[in-house]
Amino acid sequence: MLAIACLALLAGGTSQASAESGCTKVAAPGGSDDADGTEADPYRSLEELVDSLDAGEVGCLRAGTYGGDSVYFETPGAELRSYPGELATITAFMEVKPEAVGARIHHLRFDASHHDNEVGIKLQADRTQFTDNELTKGGNGICLLAGTYHPAAGVVIERNRIYDCGPADSKLDHVIYLQGTRGAIVRWNILTGNAGGWGVHLYSDADDSLIAHNIIDGNHGGVIFAGDGEDDTSDRNVVRFNAITYSQQRWNIEGSWSDGPEGIGNRAQYNCVYSNGEDAPAGIDEEDGFAASPNLVSSGSPYLARSRGDYRLTPGSRCARLVGDVVGVIAGTVTPTPETEPRRTRPTTSRGRIALASLAPAAG
Repeated sequence: MLAIACLALLAGGTSQASAESGCTKVAAPGGSDDADGTEADPYRSLEELVDSLDAGEVGCLRAGTYGGDSVYFETPGAELRSYPGELATITAFMEVKPEAVGARIHHLRFDASHHDNEVGIKLQADRTQFTDNELTKGGNGICLLAGTYHPAAGVVIERNRIYDCGPADSKLDHVIYLQGTRGAIVRWNILTGNAGGWGVHLYSDADDSLIAHNIIDGNHGGVIFAGDGEDDTSDRNVVRFNAITYSQQRWNIEGSWSDGPEGIGNRAQYNCVYSNGEDAPAGIDEEDGFAASPNLVSSGSPYLARSRGDYRLTPGSRCARLVGDVVGVIAGTVTPTPETEPRRTRPTTSRGRIALASLAPAAG
């Protein structure tokens, strides 16, 4: 599978001594929870590894599958990752608790298809980094939820492949669900194939988020700014430089305020959008509680081979120049720099008015 190959490539390195691998503690399928947690004498379970970490330490999982019920990551500044050069799969539910400020979860595969929690993974700690992972809920619920009972300020969700979250008879099971967060960054991810909800759902009171350089394709809906109908609106969120395409039952970009006050300062600009449904070609709803111009409306699929799960954008197209090489960034073959953004994405002014000709509808 492309995502697994990309993650394995990103992990890099070879099996060496702990000092060279960067691993403070290690777990392996053949280990024991009565062990010392070293490379020579590893733990067996994910729970034992996570519980053993002190602030600033790195826990590594050797290749294999790690199950269990619920695992709670509580150590500030600690890391959890696959052992360098290997890829571990976690099937247990995991929650990063509020006390784990600055935790980093990276280079892992999460298959949350079979555990009973309705959410694949929860991020509740400030400045959590969830990067370079693969995550699926197997059509059984929400893939990733940040916030809820703690605002989870400064969460970074970057370079992940997240897919197949909720069932087709739902609209509440999202790929990424930001609820009450502050300053979340969702960037350089591939978020696809979710029949049960939106690619990115901002509800409610999710403020100051940046959603940028993502492939958001084939979900129930694309990106939604939302509020609870009372005082909790999602405000000052920026959605830009994304490919938001083929949303199924709902819009690529929309707002929903439950008959209450609308959010303020929300912007969806410089995205490549395409829909082949009733709301074609843009798939952008009326601008209620958000501004949505300029955006580039593609005249057809912007991808090289979407039907085969190849989300590379057509080379040289305006969509590719706008969004950047998301597949290459996830694979580690492309380093994102300001130069990956097209020269003409920022509007120029003429006699005090914004000139938008460079983003007129066109192929690609």
